[in-house]
Order: sequence, then structure tokens, then C-alpha cells
Amino acid sequence: MRLPISIVALSIVCSGCTTDIVNQFRGETRNVRRDARNEQLQCDIPGYCSGPSTVGGHFVGFGLPTQGFSVFLFYPKLEASESLTTNTAPPLVDAWLIRTNTYPWSDARKCTNPEEIRLLGGERLTGRIAVKWKSNADFRIGVDLAANDTVPTGIEGEFVGYTKTRFDPAAPFVGLAMLFFGEGYSTAAVKPVAADKP
Repeated sequence: MRLPISIVALSIVCSGCTTDIVNQFRGETRNVRRDARNEQLQCDIPGYCSGPSTVGGHFVGFGLPTQGFSVFLFYPKLEASESLTTNTAPPLVDAWLIRTNTYPWSDARKCTNPEEIRLLGGERLTGRIAVKWKSNADFRIGVDLAANDTVPTGIEGEFVGYTKTRFDPAAPFVGLAMLFFGEGYSTAAVKPVAADKP
């Protein structure tokens, strides 16, 4: 009798676990806001896009609006078990910086093409990247990049993606309520069912 009760209790507790995808930047920026300041950053990345690029290979874009910039990287397509460490060599390995917090993330087509990024005010970065990409929820991209400015601009650090599991104490009770009382409450208007005509 104890075993079934233990199984039910364990399943109720585990049903309260949720998994979130976390994307972060950890590192240092120099003169990104054109203020000659160095900033140590460890921040979440709210703006994000990735996929096949128009120049061949893969691209990824990271938007950090609170910090006032976005970074776009282009590199050859990698298998989940592969990694790449190389210097930038456009067009296949390329890096771009946009110094604004108003990048149009709703139009993901603009992320895939370096020329579109340049037209939106992007500046080409040079330097070194190290890419290990398994999925949107499992990656590590190290960068040591600089722009050709009078006051040196640079981004050094890593962009990371991982999953984090957390316990939501309300979830088991919501699950039990749905089990006993149906699908739950809906705010949709009830539509009358038309009677069949003889």
C-alpha cells in the first residue's frame, strides 16, 4: 500500500517542475555606448534569433536592449557534436554590432543577412569566436571582438544557453483540479448549439 501512495506523491511533486530556457551574456564590453566606459556584464538576453543565413552556414543574433546593443554572428553550419574556433573571415565567419536598443526583432528576416544588418546601422567586428552549438537551449559562444573606432570598442566574453528546472508549487494543485474538475475555467463566450431541423 505504501508503494502506490509514494508513487502518487512523487508524481504530484514532479508535476510541479517546469523547465525554462535561459540565454545570457557574461563578459566585458568597452565603449559600446560610445562613452569610453568598460562594463562588466552578466545579463539575460531577451532578444534572440537564429537559423540558416543567406550567406550559407548559420547565424545567431543576441539583443541586449538594457545594455543598448545587439550582436550578430555568422559561422559555418555545425553538427551537434562539433565546435569551431576561428578568426572572423567574412562572409562565412562574420560578426556585427548594432548600437541601439530598438532593433526590429519582430522581423527575423533582417537577422539572416549581413547586408541588412549593415543597412540598419551595423558595424563589422573583427576578432575571434569559439562556437559550440547543440540547440537553442544548449550553446556556448565565446567572443573576443573589436570594432575599428577612434576609441576602441570591444566585446569579450561568452553567450550561453542552457535549461533551468524549477519547482512551481501551484502546478500540482492546478493539475489535480484539472483532473477532478475538467479542463479548467474558460473566459470564452458560450455559443448556443443550433437544433437540428427535421
